[in-house]
Amino acid sequence: MRRIGFRPDTLEKVVVSSASTTSVEAQLVRLTTNLDTVAVRSVSAKMAVTGAMPSIHLSRDDIARTPQIADDAFRAVTRVPGVSASDLSAGFRVRGGANREVLLSLDGMELYEPFHLKDLDGAISIIDPDIVGDASISTGGFGARYGDHLTGVFALRSRDDEITSAHGSLTASLSGLGAEVSAPVDGAHADVMVSARKGLLATALDMAGDGGTLAPRYDDSYARVRVRPNANNEITVSALRANDGLFVYAPNAPSLASEYGSSYVWASWTSMPASWLTTRTLVSDANLDWNRTGGETSTTGTALQVDDRRAFQARSIEQSATVDESPRWRTELGAQYRSLDAHYDYSRQQVQPVIESGEWVAASNDLGTQFGVTGSTTGAYLTQFAQLTDALGVEAGLRYDRHSYTGEHMTSPRIAASYALGRNTTVHAAWGLYAQPQALYELQVEDGVTRFSRAERDEQRVVGIEHRVDGVKVSAEAYDRKLDRLDPQYVNLESSYDVFPEASNDRVLIAPVTGYARGLELSASSTSGPVRWLASYSLASARDFVDGQWVASPYDQRHSIHVDASTSPHPGWRVSAAWEFHSGWPATPITFGLDTLIDGSHHVRAEYGIFNSTRIGPYHRLDFRVSNDRRLGPGKLSIYLDVFNVYGRNNPRGLGYTVADWNAAEVVVSQRSKLQLPRIPTLGIQWTF
Repeated sequence: MRRIGFRPDTLEKVVVSSASTTSVEAQLVRLTTNLDTVAVRSVSAKMAVTGAMPSIHLSRDDIARTPQIADDAFRAVTRVPGVSASDLSAGFRVRGGANREVLLSLDGMELYEPFHLKDLDGAISIIDPDIVGDASISTGGFGARYGDHLTGVFALRSRDDEITSAHGSLTASLSGLGAEVSAPVDGAHADVMVSARKGLLATALDMAGDGGTLAPRYDDSYARVRVRPNANNEITVSALRANDGLFVYAPNAPSLASEYGSSYVWASWTSMPASWLTTRTLVSDANLDWNRTGGETSTTGTALQVDDRRAFQARSIEQSATVDESPRWRTELGAQYRSLDAHYDYSRQQVQPVIESGEWVAASNDLGTQFGVTGSTTGAYLTQFAQLTDALGVEAGLRYDRHSYTGEHMTSPRIAASYALGRNTTVHAAWGLYAQPQALYELQVEDGVTRFSRAERDEQRVVGIEHRVDGVKVSAEAYDRKLDRLDPQYVNLESSYDVFPEASNDRVLIAPVTGYARGLELSASSTSGPVRWLASYSLASARDFVDGQWVASPYDQRHSIHVDASTSPHPGWRVSAAWEFHSGWPATPITFGLDTLIDGSHHVRAEYGIFNSTRIGPYHRLDFRVSNDRRLGPGKLSIYLDVFNVYGRNNPRGLGYTVADWNAAEVVVSQRSKLQLPRIPTLGIQWTF
């Protein structure tokens, strides 16, 4: 017996007497994962599994109870071993990689830069947490089904609960307003879910007295229609839209006016034409646009005007099939084709004073480019899973990718295995090749780059062990990533978050030749009992080979510790706390020299040392959340208080310097830290009906 969304089962014996009718009632168990996401993989005795490498599952309750800013599901992921992030960003990094190296998806639809407020490092994701059912994250060794990304897969799934009557929620907090409604259509054969959010960060800044210098706005909406014509077919049509803008004005600094928009529409058809076959077809259309303008005119002779407009479109069709040859053999195969189009229109007029022959002169740094580029990507994969014995499962896969705009063809073999040492202990290992091309919209045209780099490659090795006893899971995993053909990148040496970083004097090209990332991750967790808790420790090293020497990669984080706990001291109440620590991030040291000009005046000159050869201070933070649920009329009222950075730690995000004094012989400089977020309390209320 099979039905979409439920675990297949077999009735062992049914007895029917001659010349009679016998009624048989069978109850199928609902699956906890959808067909289009990272499979939660495990091996135990006498159990066929769907893969050989584990991924971490985050339930809706896991996400809801995690203390966080702006009720953002993306920020709950930072508790996972091997994941790191800045306070300012909802984006995250996996095992020494960059944000862009993680594949982000919603119900199988890849999301490109799914963040609001990109000028503030993508502070909030565009996904309303009220539509999220659960999520899975894989931090390495993922199978051949997933391509075009190097370090991880974060797959969000919309809520899959059975919708038998109209219900919804209204939410209000210091971060924004939101509403969500779900309702059945045509009885049990169809349903619809709609949500919308509007950010109130600008209002909060006005109340704090900072609205005159920083005025952000953002909103997003989502809609989904599901149709189940029969037990073996499900058709889903979804749409996601997001808009945001930012106005920045500060005296003696560049002003900015930016607008960003994104829209996604996709339809999927999942079918089980036979008991041994499941197929899925997905067609999609994604559109993104970026508009960033502004500038500066100062009394020091500096003038800057930037006009940056870009657009990107991706149309895609995907087909996959899963063949269950037997309880011990499973084959997955699929293909994808994408048609891509991007347009760049960038101009910069810049005049700034520089010293030549001992005197100030005006220098121009103008740049202008306008062009469009089209291309396509084709991908195909084949994966075979075999339960060779009751204890041993092996998954072998092969992936092929072609990118027309770079002319590259890539083949990526991958293999993983898992072995059960009894009922409570499992060991696993994986090896694979991975490749990620530069996306069609990722050219750094603001730095004069108009040609695409070769695809980045890495080779991954992972080995781990997991043990469960008395409701506690203990695990250890070691990984080794060998990086090859890394993209050159223009970066700012002073870890600046300037609104126009390409116009800063500390802008340089970093071109690593090769690199590596390796580490050990230890964790223990309990999901039963009066207190649910998680504790983890990560030891990691990420290095790049730049200009003939090994230097720390921008995302190197040597030691990391996370401790989370959640309890319900009284019915309706929940208290959660989360503490984290990590070593200081790499930074480039700066020294200062003194130039004496022809007219006898002095100028302080910054001199940059070896890239990422020093460190900022360590980071630690405590977050706290308390919530109360109670009945109110036909629904439930939830009130919560989040406190981010409870003890107000001044955590560094980069190095800063203040020139205190100078004379003809020396410069007196004091070093300081550029800070992350201070203590931030958030009060919210939600009515669910």
